[in-house]
Amino acid sequence: MNKVIKIAGAGISGLSSAIFLKKFGFLPEIYEIKSSVGYRFKGDFQGFENWSSDKDIIDILKDLELDINFNFIPSYTFKVCSPKRNLKTFESKERPFYYLIQRGFKEGYLDYSLYKQVENLNIPVYFNCKNLPKDIKIFATGPNKASAIILGINFDTDYKDINLMICDNNIAPKGYAYLLIVNGKGTIATAFKKNNNNPNVYLENSIELCKSLFNLKIYNQVKFGSFGSFSDENIFEKDNKLYIGEAAGLQDFLFGFGLRYAILSGYLAARSICENTSYTNLAKKMFSNSIKASLVNRFLYERLDNSKYEFLINKLSYQKDLIHFLRKRYKFNLKRRILYPIAKKILL
Repeated sequence: MNKVIKIAGAGISGLSSAIFLKKFGFLPEIYEIKSSVGYRFKGDFQGFENWSSDKDIIDILKDLELDINFNFIPSYTFKVCSPKRNLKTFESKERPFYYLIQRGFKEGYLDYSLYKQVENLNIPVYFNCKNLPKDIKIFATGPNKASAIILGINFDTDYKDINLMICDNNIAPKGYAYLLIVNGKGTIATAFKKNNNNPNVYLENSIELCKSLFNLKIYNQVKFGSFGSFSDENIFEKDNKLYIGEAAGLQDFLFGFGLRYAILSGYLAARSICENTSYTNLAKKMFSNSIKASLVNRFLYERLDNSKYEFLINKLSYQKDLIHFLRKRYKFNLKRRILYPIAKKILL
């Protein structure tokens, strides 16, 4: 068996697959078109989603023996701002809703920390590769189309820590905006479907709203933008090549959380090579039902106008166990199986 496994892309999924391959006794090599890992991130705060599985995501990664050498901050509480500017606080006593991490090439950030694991395992990474080798085995090249857009700013502030989600179609049409502040570092961003004109207006509206809600002072702001690709007909293998992370279309349809999919698909690809088993079968077993459930969740979410946002947020504020409520929405149960063909026809 050829022990050298070539990987295209040094993102989260590519780095993860290389780490697991090396631990399985293979010789991975990574080829990256950019000049560094985490190239497009500047310390952006993101959420490591923790409600869609029965087990805590950090415990899942520890069970896989991935070093947790990046900073992660558990979020047991977050606020939601309604279209009428009512603020509701949601709490979880069971476990964090999500873990806040930062992206980019700096100590403690997720991208940097995974790269350091790769470096410590003596896995070669070739940057600025404009022409990939023909014998690439794993493609971790990120999204191939823009289904959704994220625009935001990173900044310094003297305001206290806060996790805020904003539901308002004038701020983020059929999406959501958010404000995250940790230890004087903040991110404001708006995420919405691609087919909207003049997207910068939504970011400006998001910033102005956050400023007015909290008398927020923003210093040293740096703008960023990214996009995500979504698919429920995920291509995991083609022409004996494996596709992981967003290259396989792995992304949550509802709110766009993809970190869990990136790392776990990297692990499954490595495992399939090690065990000489079908990566497609492993990936479908782990991801397909939750992807389909999230498509139905997206379909239902897009039926909401601002008045329905207002009603739903108020109703959810009376939930005693919101994380349990969210987890149930990611089960591909009978209701979601019935709605799935309708959601697929309308959204895809």
